[in-house]
Amino acid sequence: MDVDKRIEDLDLRLQRIEHRLSLLEHGPADAVTAETTEPPQDDAAPPMFDLALIGKSLLILGGAFLLRAATDSAAMSKPVGVVMGLLYAIAWIAMAIHVVRLGRRSAGVFYASTAAIIAYPIVWEATTRFGVLSANVAALVLAALSIGLIEAGRRYSRQSFAWIAAAGATCDAILLAYGTKS
Repeated sequence: MDVDKRIEDLDLRLQRIEHRLSLLEHGPADAVTAETTEPPQDDAAPPMFDLALIGKSLLILGGAFLLRAATDSAAMSKPVGVVMGLLYAIAWIAMAIHVVRLGRRSAGVFYASTAAIIAYPIVWEATTRFGVLSANVAALVLAALSIGLIEAGRRYSRQSFAWIAAAGATCDAILLAYGTKS
């Protein structure tokens, strides 16, 4: 943070404190006139680095690893594990859309990227390692996931959703082409 930005932040905080103090000094009779002069609003965007969102994303990934461990240990069959994993990722895409609608844009980006971190590797692993999906079905699932994220990004003006989908789909398509030789 540079010095000019810090000075502006301190000035804004001081103006807010002065406004609140004037409200207290003038009492309830003058509160109406004092409230008409609003303190300046901070138009700065909230920071993208949020430890609470990082923690939530790690917990979401923990749920995905739990499903994968259940599939690996044969507690559930591989097709059921793949479907449950994809549904889990889709649920978090839906949650990303929901929080973006509520105005929590950075939370939406975290949820969408966490869902992509879950969904795209599932498609690759279901095709190459588990043999549950053929290459053509994997391409269709990959396209459906990507189109869903891109459409959500278009509808709610979140270009980051489209970038997440493009990056995930590109990496997954390259790995699928290499792994399946199709």
